[in-house]
Amino acid sequence: MRDQNNSVVPTIGFIGAGKTATALGIALQRTGYPVCIVASRRLKSAKEMANLLPDCQPTTSAQEVAENSDLVFVTTPDGSIETVANSIKWHHSQAVVHCSGATSLDALDAARRHGADVASFHPLATFATVESALNQLSGCFIAIEAEGNLLDSLGEMASRLDCQAIHIDSNDKSLYHTSA
Repeated sequence: MRDQNNSVVPTIGFIGAGKTATALGIALQRTGYPVCIVASRRLKSAKEMANLLPDCQPTTSAQEVAENSDLVFVTTPDGSIETVANSIKWHHSQAVVHCSGATSLDALDAARRHGADVASFHPLATFATVESALNQLSGCFIAIEAEGNLLDSLGEMASRLDCQAIHIDSNDKSLYHTSA
């Protein structure tokens, strides 16, 4: 898919439908990123998020999200990221991104082994409610751990969200998270 500037825009899916996912999904759609599918263990949660995003399909299948998205955000609790990543058959030309400030990219090793690019994209904001998250997202810092084209793409995404991207090295994550 291409945006108004004729740039290629990835189709986006979410695994996890909590406050972070919902706020990020809404903000991404507002800036021209198509969020096409969201999965949650409870279909009700997936439907609640999907209802806020035009043309977004709810599901309980994380695999279905992986099969229908160029870029997958894993927005589950930190302790579930690796379990989710291990449960999916990922593919080349796909990016898998978690939103944890403390979890290393090692949690996404299963996706990497299948040929996907992996990253983290952590908004430095407190998301007490979806509404407050949307208010705080604009102008906040987003710590990105990624390499190459994915680092550039996520930096552009942060910019389109009116956020300030900062590149973080995995060795600095625990210090970053503690200071946050």
